Amino acid sequence: MEFFKNKKLLKVVLIVIFYSLIPLFFLSYFISLGEKERLINFNKEIKKNIIQLIIENEKQILVKTEIYLKLLSELKEVKNLDKNVCQNLLSDLIRKSDYINFFLFDNSGKLVCSVIPLRREDMIIVSDRDYYKKLLTYRNFIIGNYQIGRVSKKPIIVAAYPIMQENTMIGGIGVSLSLEYLSKYLSQFILPKDTIVKIIDKKGYVLAINSNTDLIGKNVLNEKETAYIFKNKDLEGFFEIDNHHTYYFKKIKISPFEDEKIFIVEIPKNVITAPAEEIFKNNLRVIIVFSIITIFITYFSYRFFIYKQN
Repeated sequence: MEFFKNKKLLKVVLIVIFYSLIPLFFLSYFISLGEKERLINFNKEIKKNIIQLIIENEKQILVKTEIYLKLLSELKEVKNLDKNVCQNLLSDLIRKSDYINFFLFDNSGKLVCSVIPLRREDMIIVSDRDYYKKLLTYRNFIIGNYQIGRVSKKPIIVAAYPIMQENTMIGGIGVSLSLEYLSKYLSQFILPKDTIVKIIDKKGYVLAINSNTDLIGKNVLNEKETAYIFKNKDLEGFFEIDNHHTYYFKKIKISPFEDEKIFIVEIPKNVITAPAEEIFKNNLRVIIVFSIITIFITYFSYRFFIYKQN
């Protein structure tokens, strides 16, 4: 009779242990939920910081380019629109820089010279280009939109500066910035795993991307995240369009005389929440191990102490 009483006691103890583990399980679960929320909020700050860092670095590139062009526009050979200046002077600058072409054009938009050699029969007019039109309007350092260079034949953005004589614009000096260079520059940033950063223009063309460089110069207006951003009137914001990715975007003009660009950061959700899920798994392992040890000790105590004594 005593044996059955003790066996019943063992059963009660095991049930108490089991039910005492349930709160531990839920506590661990809610701790992981809290950690997920903290990581998501922290990740928002990371996205903002990534974009801000890229913007600040792009500003430096544009400031450096503006200084280059302004100084060059003051040179006597450039003011005279000397076609030999491209090969004699500007070609040396190309070799020492990340630009792919320098060129001069006159007030009518006719290309005077280019570091990338022109054929004799080439008659290149840039008066239809947006950078030429902006230069005529603002007579200041300007940034053009995405285009395929007529000389370089590559996807580029042109920065240009007016050539002035006695307050009259007689032409302009331009430099071609390769979109491949801008993308290579983006890929140098240390980012969370599988993070995608891209810059698109107001028409939806990809100006730079840190991965999948096949998208450079492609129009992505039909992509879900791009369509969402273009419909959204906010200048910046966080959003999700599926259960797998989180996004942050910022619309900004880096230079006063350029069109608005959109900076986008995309981070997979599992990268954000992975640490919290790992914490939950580790806690769960601890609970399971603790349960096994507790049950073993309880059974061992009953079998070799309580039961034996009876």
